[in-house]
Amino acid sequence: MVHKQQLVAQQIIKQVQSKKFVPLFYLMGTESYFIDMVSDWVEQNLLTEQEKEFNQIVLYATSDTKIESIISLARKYPLMASKQLIIVKEAQNIRQLDKLEHYLEKPMPSTVLLFCHKHGSLDMRKKIVSKITKAGGVFMKSDTLRDYQLPDFINEYIQSKRLSISHKATIMLADHIGTDLQRLTSELEKLVLVMKADEKEITPDLIERNIGISKEFNNFELTAAVAAKDYAKAMQIVHYFESNPKGMVLVTTLMPLFDFFANLMQAYYVPQKDAYSIAKTLGIQEWLVKKQYMPAMRLYTGLKTMQIIGLIRYADATAKGANGTSSKTDGDILRELIFKIFH
Repeated sequence: MVHKQQLVAQQIIKQVQSKKFVPLFYLMGTESYFIDMVSDWVEQNLLTEQEKEFNQIVLYATSDTKIESIISLARKYPLMASKQLIIVKEAQNIRQLDKLEHYLEKPMPSTVLLFCHKHGSLDMRKKIVSKITKAGGVFMKSDTLRDYQLPDFINEYIQSKRLSISHKATIMLADHIGTDLQRLTSELEKLVLVMKADEKEITPDLIERNIGISKEFNNFELTAAVAAKDYAKAMQIVHYFESNPKGMVLVTTLMPLFDFFANLMQAYYVPQKDAYSIAKTLGIQEWLVKKQYMPAMRLYTGLKTMQIIGLIRYADATAKGANGTSSKTDGDILRELIFKIFH
């Protein structure tokens, strides 16, 4: 499933490709990856190399940047080209953006203005927003992805390279790197580059060799050990996490555990208890249902599953300083949680 931000970014790129120009593109949001994706493409492709010399301007706005200067540039005619492109990066620093309203009443048809507003968004209730829309301008809001959206993003990115990635490898990367898409895509590119010509799938082994994430001691393996009621393996992973505290963020460790037991709870209420029906209801792959969920349904009762969900919520609150136990380390909280799950 293509994420909304990526879909909008791709639509803008296709719009420019098809020469359907608008007077202004306003890219904004907390996730810079999609903003850069669009602005970099437009910067590289809207004009030819010969046209760029006189007709492409890239500005880096500061608090001293005056919108009048940008308007003055926008009103100029292109030289030996049909269009001129003005890219304003760090547009969140511009003061008095409302002064752009007068220009938008009659924008130059030969100018494409592209604003890159990072680390936040315009107040959509402002008059300038309606003016941009009325003038035919296009907005793109780029929000930070949620943790649960990362596996889909990773899979889509790798598929675009005509490659595949194993489920375990996907979870390893998502858990270790998190929602920093610039770093995540950089690591994915590194993996693609080191793959041999005959390799078509990114595996946990490849990740361990080139990124340094352990293929045996990670959140994926901890969840698998808990699902299989393998106490020795689970505690071995907890001990590894405690020995490498810089590599563990408790919140990201608790999340896959919570997701697993929340899904397991839902699986008990699926009318047909076959792998296909459960997988379809939960929105996960059928092989994972067969490997983890169906065996876990025999090992954990519905009542115990509900209790475990409560234990994970309590551990999460404790990790965030609640419950009057601020002296506990992340390792203490995790070890106690795993013990209670199994007993």
